[in-house]
Amino acid sequence: MVFRVPFQLSGRYAERNRWEVLNGPGDSRVMGSQIIQDEGLVDQQSDKVVLITGVSSGIGVETVRALASTRATIFGCARNLDKAKEALGELLDTGHVKLLFIDQTDLSSVRACAEEFLEKSSKLNILINNAGVMKTPEGRTKDGFELQFGTNHLSHFLLFYLLKDTLLKSSMPKYHSRVVNVSSAGHRYSPIHLDNVNFEGNYNGWLAYGSSKTANIYMATKSSACMEHEVFMAIAYNPGLL
Repeated sequence: MVFRVPFQLSGRYAERNRWEVLNGPGDSRVMGSQIIQDEGLVDQQSDKVVLITGVSSGIGVETVRALASTRATIFGCARNLDKAKEALGELLDTGHVKLLFIDQTDLSSVRACAEEFLEKSSKLNILINNAGVMKTPEGRTKDGFELQFGTNHLSHFLLFYLLKDTLLKSSMPKYHSRVVNVSSAGHRYSPIHLDNVNFEGNYNGWLAYGSSKTANIYMATKSSACMEHEVFMAIAYNPGLL
């Protein structure tokens, strides 16, 4: 599938991150750590608590690395804790980064993760729903849902639902609690097929992926709309090509 509508960037980093100015291998885009420095947030968020899923590789690791510089307390969730420990390395020695086990193909594990988090923290300012899988062979979660929809969307929706009250309680007029869903431009591949979310009899890995990413966006949009009277925000974003 070809995306025919160009992405329109705005803001202080727009020019540097335009698709047209890619310089190939070694090209340096604006990193999260640079934004934190630019915003004057280094060592300034020690009163904040963040929970992020998918911290054993990729975006999750780099997000933890950037946020750790703010001195926020970060709870990173992963299924493979040994891999997460290796990926995060010295960040775990700071005392600000902690690990929780979660298997996002099993909703009972999501519930257990939320329960463990609430035993360790009475506050949550930011929930980052980052973990995900892409274009997998046809499969099911332990609860019987299509693997990508279950992992990428349903597990995160349940996690948000279980932590919603803590997010709202932790919100402040000067710092609204927030949910960040890592979606994808791949949402354009497919809407949500409510009549057949499992793609039974007609499975296509890319379409199933797109459906799960569309659900990430709907979740953020609906959450914001339902709680517009609260000091709360929910967003979904496209991390770009990695």
